Amino acid sequence: MSYKIPFSARAPLFALVAIVLVRLVSLGVPDLIDTTEGRYASTAQLMLERNDWVTPWIIYKGVEEPYLGKPPFHFWLMNMSYEVFGLSNISARLPSLVSAMAIGLILFLLTKLVFGRRSAYMGTLVFASSLMSFFLGGACVLDMTLTVGITLAVAGFALAERSRVWGCLCFAGLGIGVLVKGPVAVVFFGMVVGPWVAARWWRGRSWLNEIRSLPWGLGIGLFLAICIPWYIAAEIRNPGFLNYFIWTENIGRFLSKSYDDHYGSGHVQFRGAAWLWMIPSLVPWSLVLMATLIERRRSISFRGAGAEVLNDDRLSLGFFWAISCPLLLIFARQYTPTYLCSSIPGFAFFMAGLWTRVADSEGAPLIPSRGVTRGMLGAMGLTIIITACVFYSLAPSLSGIVVPIIVGVAIVFLATRPFKMYDSLSLICLLAVITTVGFAVTTLGANAHLSRHRSTRNVLNYAATFVTGESAAIGFANNLPFSARFYSSLMNHPKIRVSQVDNDKISSASEEILIVRKNKGDTDMVAGNPFMERLGDLGRWRVYRRTRDSGEE
Repeated sequence: MSYKIPFSARAPLFALVAIVLVRLVSLGVPDLIDTTEGRYASTAQLMLERNDWVTPWIIYKGVEEPYLGKPPFHFWLMNMSYEVFGLSNISARLPSLVSAMAIGLILFLLTKLVFGRRSAYMGTLVFASSLMSFFLGGACVLDMTLTVGITLAVAGFALAERSRVWGCLCFAGLGIGVLVKGPVAVVFFGMVVGPWVAARWWRGRSWLNEIRSLPWGLGIGLFLAICIPWYIAAEIRNPGFLNYFIWTENIGRFLSKSYDDHYGSGHVQFRGAAWLWMIPSLVPWSLVLMATLIERRRSISFRGAGAEVLNDDRLSLGFFWAISCPLLLIFARQYTPTYLCSSIPGFAFFMAGLWTRVADSEGAPLIPSRGVTRGMLGAMGLTIIITACVFYSLAPSLSGIVVPIIVGVAIVFLATRPFKMYDSLSLICLLAVITTVGFAVTTLGANAHLSRHRSTRNVLNYAATFVTGESAAIGFANNLPFSARFYSSLMNHPKIRVSQVDNDKISSASEEILIVRKNKGDTDMVAGNPFMERLGDLGRWRVYRRTRDSGEE
């Protein structure tokens, strides 16, 4: 399709660079969140300290033990980040940002070859500025790195007919995915390709060319070379690993809400919840799509549009890619919404293809319209203001309320301005950058609350102010948070050791300082102990000091 409006890559390139910079400067806040971020950050830290690049390690119930729940590829990336930049919030989260950038590059190349350069920028912007991409691209989690493998596999499959190299990259992507999170990567890929092939067969079209174009012999060899050596080494080092990892972690969580997870409890979802989770995960673009459909409801035949999507092999690939994760999880009970991450590039690819189809008489795309853009910006500005006020009421912070309100008011004002000189791609650039800024300042507004209540850096620094000697042991009652092990290595006090103190050992433990969650069971037990002096509260934590040992007279 030809466009009458001259195309310049300056605006989308600027927008993409701005999005990356905004995410980079906001990597440090909030502190690492327990349990997920703290768990992965401390796991990579323990691997580095032990110089063990085969077995991930975890602190479970206060004791270090092998972590058999995840493969090590993302931990390897974190270890390299730690080696170069040292331990910090930023270095722990940086591999996810690098993974997000890699996804953006793969998505851009795929979309450019399939739909053209203009659409490639549009699709990449949609991916980069979606809510889940923004937060997981700056979180210490595995999902963004897993999505690199799946995106590479889908792109390799789609472009295998063009080049043998792309066919090999398909298998390489699967190997990376299996080395990040296990066989579930192959299943996610199958949920993209399987329905797409089935739809082509149902329409009476040939589907064997795409399958035959893959270099099966070389590809399978490459796949096995990437992932199998570690699985063999892990089983040798930890007998029984394969049985637990394959059957419990990769199968049981999808079949039962009470599967035997050794490392904690899963997140129980009602059946089909993944479809609803897709809406907030894709904000603002899920809302843009819905608003556009409502705005153009009289000119769109939904039945005809659905048939057109299925009849177009390129659009249908994006469609099945976008729904692959919720389709797989439709009957699952144990998963987190982050499992939807690998569908986000598919949605972006689908939107890029759809964008080229919805055009005015001159061939200029009409998604989003100026009215939809104005509505999205206004809603975003108000949401930032309201969210900042809510978090300020939970944990007052001057920067956490002033900056978000200023930004929110500015966005609302921008929404009232005319967009007469903006074409569709310019509106997408504007919406993508402003959305990313909105996500960043909302994170700033939530920083004080999350850092005090969902992490341990602040309370450890607070507790350290009461340490009298050159060294001290700080105990956490009943449960040692993962982030405590990570942050204890970063404290200014040179000899702080953290540990878990069970309730039945509180009186006899040697820890000088005890930190307790402010829930009734824990605080009542410690408050009634005559050997403990209450020092103060910080967020969800209460800090005590041991006055004397229980064995003293």
